[in-house]
Amino acid sequence: MKRFIKSQWLSLNGRLKLCLIAAIIGMTLSAFMALQSSWQDSRNEAYEEFSVTSATLLEEFTQQFDAYENAAQMVGYFTSSQQFLLSEDPETVIRAYSPALSYLDSVMQLSPGCVNIYLYSHNGRQLYANSTRVSEFRALLKARGFDSDIRVSSPFFARLPGDMESSYLLYCVPIFSTSPPYTSNRIIAGVLCDMSALTRYAAAIEGEGQAATALLYGGSIISSTRELDENELDMLPEIPQGHGSVSRRGGRYLTTRVSMPERHWEFIHFVPEKEIISKLFHSLTPWLIPIFAMVLLMSLLLIFLLQSVNKSIGQITMDLNCLAWEQGLTEHIHEPPLVELQLIARSANRMLDRIDQSFRQEQETQAKLYQAINAQSQAEFMGYRNQINPHFLFNTLECMRSMAHSRGERELETLVSAMALTFRYSLYSDSMTRLAQELNHVQSYFQVVNIRFPGRYSLKISAAPETLEHATLSMVLQPIVENAISHAFSSRESGCRVAIQARRQENGFLLLRVADNGQGMSPEELRQLDRQMRHGDSEPQGGRSSIGLHNIYQRMKLTFGSHFHIRFHSREGFYTVVELVIPPSPQVPPFQT
Repeated sequence: MKRFIKSQWLSLNGRLKLCLIAAIIGMTLSAFMALQSSWQDSRNEAYEEFSVTSATLLEEFTQQFDAYENAAQMVGYFTSSQQFLLSEDPETVIRAYSPALSYLDSVMQLSPGCVNIYLYSHNGRQLYANSTRVSEFRALLKARGFDSDIRVSSPFFARLPGDMESSYLLYCVPIFSTSPPYTSNRIIAGVLCDMSALTRYAAAIEGEGQAATALLYGGSIISSTRELDENELDMLPEIPQGHGSVSRRGGRYLTTRVSMPERHWEFIHFVPEKEIISKLFHSLTPWLIPIFAMVLLMSLLLIFLLQSVNKSIGQITMDLNCLAWEQGLTEHIHEPPLVELQLIARSANRMLDRIDQSFRQEQETQAKLYQAINAQSQAEFMGYRNQINPHFLFNTLECMRSMAHSRGERELETLVSAMALTFRYSLYSDSMTRLAQELNHVQSYFQVVNIRFPGRYSLKISAAPETLEHATLSMVLQPIVENAISHAFSSRESGCRVAIQARRQENGFLLLRVADNGQGMSPEELRQLDRQMRHGDSEPQGGRSSIGLHNIYQRMKLTFGSHFHIRFHSREGFYTVVELVIPPSPQVPPFQT
């Protein structure tokens, strides 16, 4: 016997047989303990299932209450509803009636459990989806004095006058006027709710059995999934808040009670403990022992098999961890003694050889690609900066400034000095500069504009102190301001305003806005401008050209990468806004000229 066991132990098949015999013997001994523990497991699972069911029902009821409030607010704040109920213009009232009624009907269709929706305004106008309980709604308003003066500060539930037995409740919501001069509560919206719809939903979830769900309003039962007996009615006041249990004549009950004081609602769900435990125990008992035995047996077999090959796999893992990935794969995996793992090791070595070859090829390709992108970016950037290249401009401007100074022409001297500063910054500033320098350049440019067109244009700069040191490319703001002056004010002789705002966002990005109060653009012109700017189309559309904006966009994209964004906002006849979102630091070092 000893020799037989030893011969079986040396083969994988023999080890599997021995492990199987040991597992059967072990499971026979543990079967009794499994039966003993199944009862406790069933009981715990029953409690968990009850908690999940209670949470599901409570969530559904809460969502339904929110849906009633949303329905009231949707119809109450609908523009046509407000116009019909509050407008003093008869034509407006007549025109708003049909769309308001149509929208009210649509909201009704999307609100399950909603029987009717009423709207009543301070001036006596009313709107409702159908004729159900309209007179009772008016009677409720009259009883509370709302028909003469609406003074509702918060939503409330109420029973309809003369109807204390049905499952209907009225949920009233104050609606405020959205149009001046009235900003106070001018409308009351009422949603007629059928609470039995909620309990029918609860009954579908509970299924057959002694489980029950009840809705209480003001301490009175509004609706329940089934008729409660005398013992259960007496038990309701004893049910504690939250999850718990109550012992009564005939057994113990698992309970859930949630109160909503602000709405005067109470949600109660309970089920006899013996019922759910019995169901679970009977359903689990036929399968508990086989499943437990199978899981345990498979676990033991897997553990043994893992231990059998653990040494070989550990060696393979160690070899993989020792591979020199930084300099390429210079070593291989040692082949283990087991035939199956030898095949795996050989296949892995062949794969490592292919990976090593691919790794080296990828390094070479990335190096070439980086050089190509770097050269192309530098060429494009130099092309943008070389669009302005005068040779003797500064000498001429300095001569003109000296002549103006000697002859006392102060305004001309200021004009020439501002032009000199503008062109000097354009030609000799670094590619990367601070926002403060960009703003100074815009001010110099605007000095020239104010001298050329006295009193016509005004510039306002609003920049937070922390933004002044933010890095940006030079010659970004001035072309945008110049574009606004050239195109936005063609039909205006005065009051032409340009505003620049700079602030830092929470993520550290700089947000620049350049806005004007000019003629604006139509939606189609705005789309054309965006398309021309991003694709470099130089053909003007509607008297405008996007060459300068395209230049800015390409330069910023080359330096800051995909995190840079430019956006346009405009309203025809009112304004145009250009927004630049600039990252905290460049993605690619800028080229110096």
